Order: sequence, then C-alpha cells, then structure tokens
Amino acid sequence: MAIMNMDSTGVLAAKSTRVAASYIDIVDGAGFDGAVTDDISGTSFAAPRIAWFLAAGEAVRKKQLTLDTWGTDLSQELQALRDPQATGYKKLLFDPVRYIGAQAQVQNTPTNANP
Repeated sequence: MAIMNMDSTGVLAAKSTRVAASYIDIVDGAGFDGAVTDDISGTSFAAPRIAWFLAAGEAVRKKQLTLDTWGTDLSQELQALRDPQATGYKKLLFDPVRYIGAQAQVQNTPTNANP
C-alpha cells in the first residue's frame, strides 16, 4: 500500500512519496496528514496514523472477515470510500471517520468535503 503525506485538503507535501498521477485511480494507496510540527512532517508519520485507523476499523467491523481475501477487500473498501468529486491526488485523501463508520456500518457518515 502506498502512503502519501498530504494536508487535510488533499494537497501533497513537497517531499512526500507519491505514485505517478496516471496510477491514482488504480493504486492501492492513501494520503493522510504526516505533520508533527511546522517543520517536521513526513510519510513516516502519515503511515502509522493510517495503520492505526485501519486497526480501529477492524475493531468495530460488522461484516464477516474472510482471511483469504482480507487484503483485496481492504483495497476495494478504501477505493470505494474515495470522494468521486475529487481530482488528482485529492482522490487518495484518507477519511478516517468515513472508513470507521463504514466498518461499523453506520449510516450517513460525513465526507471529508467542506460544507
């Protein structure tokens, strides 16, 4: 899974790892805020934050877990939660509230779009 460091609006950090723009729609990846302070940030901080939210989603999962397909299921679930209105790297912005809500099967979870 490719992890990118981006701010809450989906803008990639200047030194973030990234996938080629032509792969955005098919990549198994996500972006999240890797900021620690104004001058310290990185994918090294974004990746464990996403991992923590993925683990939290597993803790509230309602759907039956199939061990043989868990990795593929996770990839498909993350892609299904992408904002269809987003463009470019913003499509990869990970929304932990929507992800955990989907795992818990909560209806009407808010999107990461600004009202």
